[in-house]
Amino acid sequence: MTQDDFEKLVRKYVALETGLDSSLVIPGNDNNPSPSELYASVLLIDMEQQGTNSIRFDEGAVEGDLDVLINGNHIHKFSVQFYQNGAFEMCKALKVQTPKGQQYLAKEGLTLINTTKARRLDAIVSSLWEERAVLELTIGVSDTVTQETQAIREVDFTLNMSAEKDLTTNIEVDNNDT
Repeated sequence: MTQDDFEKLVRKYVALETGLDSSLVIPGNDNNPSPSELYASVLLIDMEQQGTNSIRFDEGAVEGDLDVLINGNHIHKFSVQFYQNGAFEMCKALKVQTPKGQQYLAKEGLTLINTTKARRLDAIVSSLWEERAVLELTIGVSDTVTQETQAIREVDFTLNMSAEKDLTTNIEVDNNDT
């Protein structure tokens, strides 16, 4: 899953939990014009790995490149900011964690670990106060990444048996061996 795909899933979760139309839950730091009504922005602000990744190779024959499967658990922290009248109420709605939202996260392989307290960050915009509020979501995911790597088919080496004589040999992988 790409970072963009992951962020889209989180934006959809925010829309589900708050009841906002998904078009009103936009990427954070987006340079497009802001909606003129109550909306939210979602920005990935922190990502960390939990534990050590497990690495394994596919169990197929050694006929071409090998698939390396890398699996790990990661924690992603998102800043969710709401703008316009009702912003603080939207933060409170997001903290409720409805069964529908939890089912959505589980279906997508995500786990909501924590939500921070909601904070008001009202600001002056065009000489008028604009209500703003923010909270952070901590979401866990177990990622599996597949990478292709070349199989080792031939290795040349020299083995020194004694000071008098060197033995040189070639080892080849026979694809018919089991």
